[in-house]
Amino acid sequence: MTEAGPLVSVVIPARNRAHTLERALRSVLTQDSSDMEILVVDDASTDETPEVVRGLHDSRIRLLEHAERRGGSAARNTGIRDARGKYIALLDSDDEWLPGKLALQVTTLREASERVGLVLTGFERIWGDEGVETLFPKIPDDLHRRMLFHGNLLRGATSSALIRRECFEVAGLFDERLPAAQDYDMWVRITKHFDAMLIPEVLVRVFADLPDRISLNLEAKSAASFIISEKYRDEMTWFEYRCLKARRLARSGYKWYLAGSKKRARPLVLRALVTWPFSKRAWLYALVTLVPLRLYLRARSLFRPFRNVYSEDL
Repeated sequence: MTEAGPLVSVVIPARNRAHTLERALRSVLTQDSSDMEILVVDDASTDETPEVVRGLHDSRIRLLEHAERRGGSAARNTGIRDARGKYIALLDSDDEWLPGKLALQVTTLREASERVGLVLTGFERIWGDEGVETLFPKIPDDLHRRMLFHGNLLRGATSSALIRRECFEVAGLFDERLPAAQDYDMWVRITKHFDAMLIPEVLVRVFADLPDRISLNLEAKSAASFIISEKYRDEMTWFEYRCLKARRLARSGYKWYLAGSKKRARPLVLRALVTWPFSKRAWLYALVTLVPLRLYLRARSLFRPFRNVYSEDL
């Protein structure tokens, strides 16, 4: 580390992650970069999460602790505020980096234009015993607009992105009001002001089979969808707003259908049709909800063996 601070600050939020945190931390400690600090933000864990951090006895690790549970966004914000690095890297406490990830990103970001605010990599999504899916974020020229209307194109970024500190100074920190999709909201805001780059290599491993991931909470995702739709309404025309709202209502209904609740699914799909009667997605999902779930899943598995609706963003 230099006197002015480390080059990279790694922020890891954690709550009750004693069973996965050491794996995540060791994947950072073995990176080819000594000029870094690691900030683990413990969000009032009730297990041995703090002891796991202290047990590694590494001077590069700092433990920050919340006295009360405040959520993942607040934990990330605590780490970002306390970070001293020029670049900030995020890592979820149940994921891990692969060798060479950080060094390659630092080199890429150093050589890039100041307009580039974040560098991402490909990642492996581990579906427990069901298989491994390889994914790469999509970075079209009109990334901000595409993110706004087509959902999170930068999936995996909370564990893969290396971000200039200036991004948070311009776009702000994570929105702590949101019960889900906080990462999507952040990337929408950052890409309004900065460009993104992709290193086309798989350098992160994301574990998608943990039962307490926020992406599994349909209530939270439905609430977040409504907040985000209203949050960016000023960036849309009336037509764009109605279309997007209908699409999100329809998708929310579809997710409830897949969760086995037609009672929750059908009113949402009907609201989508009322919002924008010309929505092809809403009509498609309306028809799908008339099909017995077991039959639909059997047919869908033939064409989309790895696709999981709970992992899709708004």
